Amino acid sequence: MAQIKFCPVCDDPFEGRSDAIFCSPKCRTKAHRQKKREEKAKQWLDQTTPEIREDFYLIRNYSDYAARLIEIISEKHGREAAELATVAGRAIIDEKLILR
Repeated sequence: MAQIKFCPVCDDPFEGRSDAIFCSPKCRTKAHRQKKREEKAKQWLDQTTPEIREDFYLIRNYSDYAARLIEIISEKHGREAAELATVAGRAIIDEKLILR
């Protein structure tokens, strides 16, 4: 009897081979792309200052969408642009926290 598993990407239940991890090729591809994005983000973060890293993680905890935008900026425009976007993101968060 096949064991029901849950896809780590979409959380849908599925029956598959004993070594299956994802419910579909679509979810497998999505997981692979996410892993590659995280690796790229880590590369630029490794090359930056501890303060920028701390700000980026704060932004990521505050908004996954904002963190993804910074990752895209890093991919398209390089580390310096990503650092600037991170500083701007931190300023926005600080401003929102002050206004609360």
